[in-house]
Amino acid sequence: MKIDLMPFLLISFILLLSCEERGASDDNTLIISDSDFGDYIKLAGEEILFDDIVYKPFKMTLKDSILIVYNVSTEYAYQKFNIKTNKYLGESILIGNGPGEMLYPNFIQSSDTNLWLYDQQKSIVSKYDIGSFIKEKHPTPLATITLKDRSEQLSVIGDKIFSFKLNNNLDNNRFNIFDLNGTLQSSTGSFPYIDKNKTFEEVIFGFTSDYSTNFKDRIFLSYRLIDLIEIYDVDGLLIRRIQGADCIKPSVEAVRNESVSVAGGTEETRETYFYPANAGEEVFVTYSGELYADNVFHKRYIYVFDWDGNPLRRYLLDIPIYGTVVDPTNRIIYGFSDEPECHIVKFNY
Repeated sequence: MKIDLMPFLLISFILLLSCEERGASDDNTLIISDSDFGDYIKLAGEEILFDDIVYKPFKMTLKDSILIVYNVSTEYAYQKFNIKTNKYLGESILIGNGPGEMLYPNFIQSSDTNLWLYDQQKSIVSKYDIGSFIKEKHPTPLATITLKDRSEQLSVIGDKIFSFKLNNNLDNNRFNIFDLNGTLQSSTGSFPYIDKNKTFEEVIFGFTSDYSTNFKDRIFLSYRLIDLIEIYDVDGLLIRRIQGADCIKPSVEAVRNESVSVAGGTEETRETYFYPANAGEEVFVTYSGELYADNVFHKRYIYVFDWDGNPLRRYLLDIPIYGTVVDPTNRIIYGFSDEPECHIVKFNY
């Protein structure tokens, strides 16, 4: 039987054209659809009942059986929990400007026997022995690194510090690469596309993003207001873009208040990817698709990719979460929920 391929070719052409019209397609772009992930796999969540409360969680990292939680608007920045015994182990790092204190810790990463923290206000990276950090309320860093430019997010990968610049411009320098002495090696990274009719503030807000790394050779960057993912190497060179078939365009506008211009969403703005998490050979990222105006902070959908951006599968959670981390060894997803009070939920996958 002869199969007419024209309808399929026409659909593919329309999808490609719609993305190209929005400037989101090139030779390095893979256009994906929901069917590439297969049917949703439903997961049932379970609240972890620790013997003490979780304060105001924003981020967390997992090291073996120890969950380290970063809180906001609290006296101490970090809480520590044992997820096997459900025991609260204490808190660490006083918020302040004194010795051993941090003003605005905006980064947390564990690797091997070390824990790396970043004080965004001071622009200082601190390296701790993770065993001492878990045991002590006022741990002493093994080393500190002062960076020239303040960063929004960063990761220590081998002998490099990969960072997203806090005060960037539109001239191909979104990322800074430092050595472990804090010396700037290079600046690179361009936005996917820039609407010349948008202001600087609108462009920056429209391309709000999160990232994760495999700590070897890949950076997985996902955007919050467009259904676009980018894969970079540790030198900040683009490897691939992964474009969703919806080709969601950032709908943003700036409002000027006296001398300050502030960008925000519109009634048409939709949220997309949030909280990518390293899961060994895979990366998990939550997805929304909801209107920005609905302020749906918790997400029910998780899409799974490999580190080259190939879609693998997707999950549907019965409890929406935020701030995801994944334990690939025991196949457990952890996330925060504040309904009705702040707590941590786990899903076996």
